[in-house]
Amino acid sequence: MSDKVIESQSIKKEGRGSWIIGFSVILVLLVGIQGWALRRYFFCEDFYFLSLGRFIKDLWSLFYSDMFHGFWFRPLGYFSMTINFWISGLNPLGYHLIDLSLHFFNSILVFSLINLFSHDKKKGIIAGVCFAIHPVCIQTSVRFVYRVDILGTLFCLTTIWYFAKFRLKAKNKFYLFALFFAGLSFLCKETMIILPLLIIAYDQWWGGRRFYSAKAKLVDGVKLYIPFFLLLAIFLGWRWYVLGGWGGYEFQRITLSSFFPQMSYHLPRLFYNVFYNMIYSNYSIMSEGRDLIFAGFTLIFFLLLILSYRRRIITLNKEFFFGLTWILITIIPLVNSSHLLKIEGDRYLYLPMVGFCILLISLLEEKFSIRRKTSTGLLFLLIIIYCLISIKENIIWKSRCDENKRIVSSMENLIRGNPSRFPPGSIFYFLGMDNYSFFFDVMFKSVLPESFHEYYFILGDQPTFIWRFKHLEGTGSSERISRISESVFFADERNSMESVNPPDLLDALITDKNAIFFEYLSQGRFREITQQIRSLAQKREELRRAEEYSKVLAWDFSQKRDLGQWELANQVMLSADQENMGISSPILRATGEDPYLIGPEIRVPSLTVEMIVIRMRLPRLTYLPPPRRNGEIFWMTEDDQTWGGRKHLSFPVIADSEFHTYQVPVGSNIYWQMGGVITRLRLDPVSFPTKMQIGYISLIPYGE
Repeated sequence: MSDKVIESQSIKKEGRGSWIIGFSVILVLLVGIQGWALRRYFFCEDFYFLSLGRFIKDLWSLFYSDMFHGFWFRPLGYFSMTINFWISGLNPLGYHLIDLSLHFFNSILVFSLINLFSHDKKKGIIAGVCFAIHPVCIQTSVRFVYRVDILGTLFCLTTIWYFAKFRLKAKNKFYLFALFFAGLSFLCKETMIILPLLIIAYDQWWGGRRFYSAKAKLVDGVKLYIPFFLLLAIFLGWRWYVLGGWGGYEFQRITLSSFFPQMSYHLPRLFYNVFYNMIYSNYSIMSEGRDLIFAGFTLIFFLLLILSYRRRIITLNKEFFFGLTWILITIIPLVNSSHLLKIEGDRYLYLPMVGFCILLISLLEEKFSIRRKTSTGLLFLLIIIYCLISIKENIIWKSRCDENKRIVSSMENLIRGNPSRFPPGSIFYFLGMDNYSFFFDVMFKSVLPESFHEYYFILGDQPTFIWRFKHLEGTGSSERISRISESVFFADERNSMESVNPPDLLDALITDKNAIFFEYLSQGRFREITQQIRSLAQKREELRRAEEYSKVLAWDFSQKRDLGQWELANQVMLSADQENMGISSPILRATGEDPYLIGPEIRVPSLTVEMIVIRMRLPRLTYLPPPRRNGEIFWMTEDDQTWGGRKHLSFPVIADSEFHTYQVPVGSNIYWQMGGVITRLRLDPVSFPTKMQIGYISLIPYGE
């Protein structure tokens, strides 16, 4: 046997060994981090997609019907979830196992891609492991609702892998496979529209053919890129046809007139949050102090590697620039949604995390003055820390999911045990739930038997999504729900999911004698407070008839005496520019992001006030970011002399240089109603630095 044959066999064996090591390490780590929690229950929006699987009969309509009223078109992702329900039913193991498998395959694809263009299997293994165990990726894979992100990333990486194989092997079948999987990725989630740009970036850095210039390379590639853009155009055209527009949320849309203000607000926050979440991961290990230690360690680690580079920054390796380019391209869909990264940053950064892993392995180059063993050791230390964070976050998620399971079981037992007390058609109102409970009604109807579909489970202090069924229309409870339904989120021929705002609970009890009220305690336990609500309703009727509480309490800010009663408590001051802007009200200046004024001491029974009216003017702004579109009213009571908690209401503000009158319906807010005697008000007019004028603030009693 010749030396060349022996050498070739040795290389193949080494390659197989590296693949086995990569597979094994990634699998063991994922099973260690995720395996013990595969039976955890569902959470929040998960129930929405469970209910789709349960209530949608025409599965193929996902591909051609606007079921989400112009919001989303992600048919393949929802298709997979519905099929998952038909196979797994309500067994959480089936869903979490699929998501974990998809995440595992994505990690293997990261390993394979990096091995393909760097020809360094050790780098591929490290990158695959980093992607597999990073908290951002782990927290994306634990939520059933994030399936669209994981599946879209799988098809995106598969597309690039086949395109890379096409460039290396020059076989047309690889190119056709790349086009096929690109189409699948578009159908998973709209953020995958950046895929053609990723293909161009890969081809320019790692294309198989050699050219004398980047221009010649680009000209050669145009004929290969055009089909991907044509495929994208077909997808966007079909999406427009189905949705009747681009779809998406209002705050994700960019207009020509507001482009520069939008970019100046979002871009700095976007870059900060993206790299903060990627490096620091935005999770707690054990305590704030140790979080700071970890943040400091990671910052020093990356600065040390970059500063130790021996040459100029422009001579950094291809991997570094390709990883950076990957991140910049994949965050393009987030360019107008930077504030979402503070709420649910995990799923939005799942695909960009591939670029972060490429950046990490680029720092293992010998061009750094730090020895490779040292930098590899630091990377392994980082991996261990990420594993610990992921395990802790999994524990937190499992406890929150188990809480939902206890809530469902508790309510089911309560209703079954008291059929005469809770007849079909009853409407249950819940207080004290957290902000993730807006799918409360959907949760119950997704997992409980059909006999529970006649009940409605509504949050009494925040909006709720509910399922309504056409065959139950005409019942008393359905008619009462129609009065508070705000908008339809999903609909087909038989069912609809609608958003309802909490009604005035005291009025709800008067119009519906069978209304049931509960206050959530903890650990799946509730306390019925129907009698307390009934007593409040009776007391309000008595107070409404008292003449002493029928007068309007108002402060006119054009009067120095009234203005002087309000304390400019935080980040608010009288503006030095006091030119007349139309009325004699003084110009106030908010100097920070948390300005507020505190009113004088008062004694007003909460049950006598219907609304607080605020007249205010803000300067014209071309673009007002979503986090800045609301003002807030806080209040103190005789029994609770603190700000915050649930004692506040928000109201939308308009910045157009005109005076607007804002009516805040505190009288229908249950926490205002239960407050007893209101002793003080606090107004947070805006949440950003600006000038403003306040005309007046009034407490309006019932009957005015």
